[in-house]
Amino acid sequence: MSDNGPQFSAEYFQKFAKEWGFSHTTSSPRYPQANGEAERAVRTVKDFISKAADPYLALMEYRATPLANGYSPAELLMGRKLRTTVPVMPSVLNPGWMDLDHLKEEEKIMFQDYSTFLRKDILLGKGNPQRVFSVETNETQSVSVMEGDSVTLHTDVTEIHEDDDILWKFGPENSLIAKISIEQQIFFTSGVPEGRFRDKLKLDKQTGSLTITNTRIEHDGLYNLQISGAKRLSKAFSVSVYASLPVPVISRDCSSSSSAQQNCSLVCSVVNVGHVTLSWYKGNSLLSSISVSDLSISLSLPLEVEYQDKNTYSCVINNPISNQTTHLNINKLCHTCAEFHIHCCDSSEAVLRLVISALVGVAAVAVLVYDIRSTRTGDKKQIS
Repeated sequence: MSDNGPQFSAEYFQKFAKEWGFSHTTSSPRYPQANGEAERAVRTVKDFISKAADPYLALMEYRATPLANGYSPAELLMGRKLRTTVPVMPSVLNPGWMDLDHLKEEEKIMFQDYSTFLRKDILLGKGNPQRVFSVETNETQSVSVMEGDSVTLHTDVTEIHEDDDILWKFGPENSLIAKISIEQQIFFTSGVPEGRFRDKLKLDKQTGSLTITNTRIEHDGLYNLQISGAKRLSKAFSVSVYASLPVPVISRDCSSSSSAQQNCSLVCSVVNVGHVTLSWYKGNSLLSSISVSDLSISLSLPLEVEYQDKNTYSCVINNPISNQTTHLNINKLCHTCAEFHIHCCDSSEAVLRLVISALVGVAAVAVLVYDIRSTRTGDKKQIS
């Protein structure tokens, strides 16, 4: 969109617009507000050129700032992010074109939605400028699900009306993953971004609720719901997907047990876990615990008990929606540990004993050989 300057009405410009596949629309004469987006961009550039200490740096930051579609002007023009004064990982600066067809489709849908809102604004505001839409915005709802299970995000709508439009978006970039428009006869789900939702999304045609089947860790994130119509509704769901928990393993740690053999040292361990808490319990009382928020990490938690302890102990691993428990058998583990202390020794002592035994054996053989040779020498002298 531009004003009615003669440079935009030239034949060369019309040919340029046709070759590059964009439509040229002019604003009303002497009414620059009609081209408000361009006018506002000019004002923005003028402001930071006049106020910035380094206009070129300001222009670079402006070109590197993401637009409403999630991509910066530099990315749309060159297919890569610009290196600015903001520290980023080197991998972020790797060149790579976005899916332009998908981006065009998203912007087309956004334009259709905006046009629909605008028509409804005009109709509902007729005779009552203050009445446009009733809007409901709820706080973010937290939803937890075990990996492999299905989860449904409810719209709390009993029935979709003919003029309702329902959009489901995912992630920080608000990628469109599902849409329902009865009026435009649109009903689809998308596998984007990166195909993570391929064949995993189901839409309820009556309520617009979204079901994610066979969930994976990559489905963890923020889901935004937008419903437009006579009643506008906006909701957000924070979905947390938890991996299946392994069974804790309790083992003895004889190298750490008391030399007086009054106590038995144990350790409870799990591997490849994340967002969990590992705990020792004595009956129903918590003795100790350790938590981790990282993914694919190993945890271990020690415990020392007396050999004759008659209390019940258990090791528990849990996340917000599930847990696994292993009960301690003191008689089995600690009895073995006691025998180990009585009949065994550590590896360094065993090696030392073996070396000493070998040396004693070699010395005994040497003495025996020397004695035999001495005896033979004495016998030869007597014969002579």
